[in-house]
Amino acid sequence: MGGVCKESDLVKDVRYVINDRLNSELFINHLKFLLEVSNAVNYHPETKEFHNHWYLSEDDRKKSIAFVNSLAKGLKKGEAVDSYFKQLYAVNFAAISKKFSVNVYGEFGLVDSHLIVPKSARDWAYLILRKGGKPMHFFELAGLVNKHQKEKFHPQTVHNELIKDDKFVLVGKGTYALREQGYIPGIAREVIARLIKENGPLYSHQVVKLVSQERFFKENTILINLQNKSYFKRLSDGRYSVLA
Repeated sequence: MGGVCKESDLVKDVRYVINDRLNSELFINHLKFLLEVSNAVNYHPETKEFHNHWYLSEDDRKKSIAFVNSLAKGLKKGEAVDSYFKQLYAVNFAAISKKFSVNVYGEFGLVDSHLIVPKSARDWAYLILRKGGKPMHFFELAGLVNKHQKEKFHPQTVHNELIKDDKFVLVGKGTYALREQGYIPGIAREVIARLIKENGPLYSHQVVKLVSQERFFKENTILINLQNKSYFKRLSDGRYSVLA
């Protein structure tokens, strides 16, 4: 396994192999005693950067540290994680470091990434919307956020975070989506105007269909906005265009 193993992982593996039935604390004490007196392995206590772990040689430990540092740099550059885990020992090497973690969706990354360790209601809301891939009402979003929090956020707190950050786009009453997923900010009139400019003159039913693909506006709201002669013009064939 690369000659290095996080203590908690080593305990689990050894216990499984020998099918020991002692209580966990007693088993750990027995195992640590045997490892220490064996002189076959070395122990490294927990530090700010590493979990406590055991290793066979200094060379093995140096290799694990080099791997950890390389992986951390790669993640900061946005490189693919899979390329670092082609050999089984890589998992052991990464496990001893406190630089990495796994989020609630099983995604691996740096602990200082808000996608891996969300630190605020805004971080959690962003992560959930990003994984969900669809708009969500702030009440529902707050409920999902609070599933992962000991200290619960009030729905209005979550709502305030969504309002303040332009990563989030209001797409209906209290319903938000992410700008990066293709949702563009704007009131009903602005959305209608943009879609007509992008697609050319449209019939009212075409406008309703296009707007409804990215907003939760009622059909009457869309149709009433189309009648605003200060912004839209009804052509002789019944289509609508945007006034210059």
